[in-house]
This record gives sequence, C-alpha cells and structure tokens, in this order.
Amino acid sequence: MAYRLFAMSSIFGKLIAGFLCDRIDPRYAWSLFILMMGTAVLVATRANSVASMYLFTGLLGCGSGAALTCWHATVANYFGPNGFASILGAQMPFSNAMAAAAPFLVGLAYDVQGSYSIAFYLVATLSLVTADLLLAAVPPNRNNGDQHQPLP
Repeated sequence: MAYRLFAMSSIFGKLIAGFLCDRIDPRYAWSLFILMMGTAVLVATRANSVASMYLFTGLLGCGSGAALTCWHATVANYFGPNGFASILGAQMPFSNAMAAAAPFLVGLAYDVQGSYSIAFYLVATLSLVTADLLLAAVPPNRNNGDQHQPLP
C-alpha cells in the first residue's frame, strides 16, 4: 500500500510542479518541494503509527516527484534548449551517485548510532540548506544573444 501511495503522490507532485513551473520561476517551486521532502523525513523521525508513515510516504512521494520536474524545468529556464541536455547530463552522475550513496550512509549511521534519527535530521537540515541555496540562485546573465529569457 505504501509503495502505491508513493507512486501516486509522485505523479500528483509532477503534475502540480508542471503547472507551477509554467507560471513561476521553477527554482521557487523546487525549493518548496525540497522543503516538503525534508518535512517528510522529519515526520518519519516521529512516526508512531501507520497513519504517520502514510503521511511520510505521501509527502516524500509528492515532494520527490515534483522536485525532479522542477530540477529539469530550472535547468531549461536557466540555460534554454541549447544547453539543456548537456547540462542535465553533466549533473546526472553526481545526482545518481548521491542517490546511490544515501541508503548506505543512512544505514551506516544506524549501525554507529543505533537509530536513524541523526541521519534523518541531517537529511532534513540538508533539505533546508538546499532550499535556501535555490532561493539565492540567480539566472545567468545572457549577453551572448541567446533569445531564451528565464521566467521572472
């Protein structure tokens, strides 16, 4: 049931993100959904019922699905169609390496601490820092004659 909820909320998040990213600067939406994922992790640290784990699953699914859509929209918004594929392709190995390492590192934290709490609090903190960095990012200066202009 939780896997189904994650998948459905991820689809829902992608739809919401697509709608938002067509109307506002995608980095603002991305920041919001990164915070949603951080909130989901905090919910998991305090989960004491099946309902709270479903809340975690729904928030994480929606946030992660939406964040992926916002990531792609931000790259497109900042660099236009000419740079989209190469820039996103250059980012993917780092993103995939982090995604692959995260479960191992969280498991290692559990082995050392006997609890997932510290690792989850660290992930939530990193989510907050990431959201702040996204809000601080500014689109690149376009002095090269490229006709693509980012959203305001």
